This record gives sequence, structure tokens and C-alpha cells, in this order.
Amino acid sequence: MTDDSFILIWRKDFGKDKIKYWIENSLFFNIELNYENIEKVYSQNIPHPFEFKKTKFGIFNSTDEIDRFSFHLCQSLNFKSVILVSQELLNVAYEKSSNKDFFINYLIENGNKIDNPDYDKKNLIQRFFN
Repeated sequence: MTDDSFILIWRKDFGKDKIKYWIENSLFFNIELNYENIEKVYSQNIPHPFEFKKTKFGIFNSTDEIDRFSFHLCQSLNFKSVILVSQELLNVAYEKSSNKDFFINYLIENGNKIDNPDYDKKNLIQRFFN
């Protein structure tokens, strides 16, 4: 895992009348994600009320909404990419892993990677002015 990427873990809950999706965990390796960042990006990109519970936040009505939120969070935090991992994939990684490095690499290789196309542009501008 590089310092310019992070992992978001999502799951789906089967409700009475529809499926709901939540992001329930994140793996950041050089910053801590805070509530204000999450809520701001969510409210700007998702058309329904934000819910923050003890171990998860959302609600997302589809994986497309999770993708959209994750992309904008990645841009907001100026990361190169975000890797989305389902709870099912996380469980498989736990079962197959013998150490932390294998676990992280398995998630990176098998998760849904979303790149931030503005990342290199911002870094190029920063390097130019430094």
C-alpha cells in the first residue's frame, strides 16, 4: 500500500423494503479520516440524509453512490486512488492471509480501484512552485 491511496470497506444490509449500503471501515495509512470530511463530501454528492452510526456511515442506495462518494472523497483529500472493498472480499482476504502485507496487497489487487485524475496535475503544480 502506498501513502497516496486508501481503502474503504462497504457492506449491504437487507432492509424491509430495499437494500441499503454502508461504508463501515477505512484503512488510511498516513492520515485520519474525520467526521467533518465525510459529512461534507457526502452532503455535496449524495441526495439523501447522512447517517453516522458507531461503526458505519451512509446510507447509500447503490454501489454507484458509493463509487461517486468515494471518488469525491479521494479528490477532496488529494489522494491518488481509493480502493473499494466489499465485506465479502474482506472476509476472503482474512481467510487467505498469513500476514499484514499479504492481506493489504490482496485487498488492493482484488478491490475496485478508483483513480483521482487530478492527483498528478496537482502534484505537478506543487512541484513547479516549490
